[in-house]
Amino acid sequence: MQHASVGPPLPRGPGITAPAAATAGRSPIETALFGPHAADRRQRVRIVRFFMASGSSLLVVLLFAAGNLLGFVPLYALVSGTILIVGSVVAFFAMFHTGANLRFRDPSLTLPQIIVSVIVTSWVLYHAGEARTAYFLIYMVSFLFAVFQLNTAGLVRLAVTVVACYSVVLALLVLNHPGEVDMRLEALRFLVLSAVLGWFAVMGGYIQKLRERLRKARDSANAANLAKSEFLANMSHEIRTPMNGMLGMTELLLDTALNDAQQRYTRNVRSSCEALLHIINDILDFSTIEAGKLHFESVDFSVREITEEVAELLASRAHAKDLEMLLRIDDDVPAFVHGDPGRLRQVLINLIGNAVKFTECGEVEIRARLAPSGGVRAPAGSCALEFTVRDTGIGMTASARSRIFNAFSQADGSTTRKFGGTGLGLVISQQLVELMGGTIDVESKPGEGSTFRFVAVLAVSDTPGSLPQGSDELRGLRALIVDDKPASCAILQRHASACGIVSTSADCGERALALLASAAAAGSPYEVVLIDMKMPGMSGAQLAQAIAASPAYGAPKLIMMTSLSAREVAANTPQPGVYACLNKPVRRAQLYGCIAGAIGRPSEDAAAAKPADSQPAAIAARVLVVEDNRINQQICLAMLRSFGCEAEIAGNGREGFDAACGGEFDLVLMDCQMPEMDGYAATALIRAHESDLNAHRAEGTPKRHMPIVALTANAMEGDREKCLSAGMDDYLTKPFKKDQLHAMLRRWACAGVSGALQLRL
Repeated sequence: MQHASVGPPLPRGPGITAPAAATAGRSPIETALFGPHAADRRQRVRIVRFFMASGSSLLVVLLFAAGNLLGFVPLYALVSGTILIVGSVVAFFAMFHTGANLRFRDPSLTLPQIIVSVIVTSWVLYHAGEARTAYFLIYMVSFLFAVFQLNTAGLVRLAVTVVACYSVVLALLVLNHPGEVDMRLEALRFLVLSAVLGWFAVMGGYIQKLRERLRKARDSANAANLAKSEFLANMSHEIRTPMNGMLGMTELLLDTALNDAQQRYTRNVRSSCEALLHIINDILDFSTIEAGKLHFESVDFSVREITEEVAELLASRAHAKDLEMLLRIDDDVPAFVHGDPGRLRQVLINLIGNAVKFTECGEVEIRARLAPSGGVRAPAGSCALEFTVRDTGIGMTASARSRIFNAFSQADGSTTRKFGGTGLGLVISQQLVELMGGTIDVESKPGEGSTFRFVAVLAVSDTPGSLPQGSDELRGLRALIVDDKPASCAILQRHASACGIVSTSADCGERALALLASAAAAGSPYEVVLIDMKMPGMSGAQLAQAIAASPAYGAPKLIMMTSLSAREVAANTPQPGVYACLNKPVRRAQLYGCIAGAIGRPSEDAAAAKPADSQPAAIAARVLVVEDNRINQQICLAMLRSFGCEAEIAGNGREGFDAACGGEFDLVLMDCQMPEMDGYAATALIRAHESDLNAHRAEGTPKRHMPIVALTANAMEGDREKCLSAGMDDYLTKPFKKDQLHAMLRRWACAGVSGALQLRL
């Protein structure tokens, strides 16, 4: 019988003897069943196989008893056969349980079991009469299945032995009962049984070889997958560490006084670093999805908010290429759904980013709505949301469309291609959409642009939705929308009608002036005018100047909307009289807040329309930075000091622990991989020391807890959980930006400013 591979040795330690080590980690039932000598998996496997073979033998006893009741098996044959079978089973089990089998050359005792089986088979065959064939087939088939772990040679030996046994039984029958045996019938039985046994022997051997091949392939695949995961983790860490230095330094450099050329060069460096970081993240995401280790969040979120955030994030790229970005969210979209907002955001960023990337002129339109009937069906309590991203870019051929959802493939894969990338973005998007229960497809023609559609099935949340605060006060307000893009006008009019604003649109400045003059003369002037800054003919700035210069237009409040970059906006500063300037695509809540503020009914959302102070709020906190990389030390110090924080540096985990125990800090920023002592070990020591101090505090005294945030270049699945389980409070992946670090400080350090934790040895 073929042996299983040896398992890992059981743990031993001081005071643990060999039998105790053998039974370590096992239940009393297992010990009683397998015995104290089951030191590894091989002995357990032998016992399990023995039980399987014993079951076959006991089946023969039951069949023999049935034959006795039917009258063709003598009682003495039943009794003697039962004693033989039960006695052999008990004897073999005792040898396995006590470990006596380990003293034999063949510890699995395959040969003795086969010999006993042959004796039992012969006894059955001799006394079974006309039922010989049925008994023989039932017993041998069950026994062969029980010992299927035999290799090909073992199965053939078993078959040959049993056939020989059958021949001996036939010879005895002929000698003892001459003239009573039909030799032709017995010969036919002999041939049939030999063929059946031969077939099982060959198939058993083949299955065994196939199992071995599959096992080797599985082990090889697991080893390759482990090696790939380790390589990706190391690659990510080694690239992210210097990347943090590059991005951090460029961000700090952009905060200094630079001339135009220097700013342009620095921004190009930052853009290149971010492109490389995007490639790394794509590779890691693809690897995680491929390994089946991707986990989805399940929280309530607003589809409108997520979509508007992504559009706002990528609007600057579109505006830099002079593209119009349009966002339309239908009214039938639920206010809140239940799912993973991060994964939905990731798909939208991939699709909208590609649309901007492959479009040189024209527009990019994003739309969210309930999926039409006949497509993806949503279960009860859920909805199928369809997202569409349309562009007027270069488009694709049919052959390009057929391969864009293949890993590492692009529409243009030639060495002369204009647009770079890994070819993973759409593959990841497709897999994420499928994990959300939906589908994704594309329509495209060369030179006419592309339209990507995907459907995501999300549970409808019970959280009630409502219009932004202050929108009720806008009901009945008269507004004029001036934009040369009909689609943009339509979207703004939908926003206006949703809160009861009565709106009219004009496609040029001249038409707008005529409408304003007509309304003022009729005694119902427009109260607000929304003006697109960049229009052919009369520009938005010229229109605003004309309206402000003449009282004949009713002195409406003016709000500018722009698709220009920040620098172009500064160069085209509108005339006085313009209340605010909103970036397109305009968020609905921001639009309502801005209109309310313009007419003197400010709401909480009105502040969003005004330019915010670019400098983050000061935080008077004392922070310990535990980091071994000198460049990263400088970046952390510069960023923290720009926030108003007092910072101290420790070069490794040991120094970090000593500093934490000897000083007062509101927050610790802990790198994970460092020489001498890593961040995990340092955190464990800090928490242990903290626990010891808290244990000696007087009853009723508040417990002290120093917030520790991991700063790590590891971004693989499970790294965050590893940091949190080590005792850290949060996790910040390198490279990080100033606003990310500032948000982390607001979350953790501000709570500790009022009472900094002091750990004293």
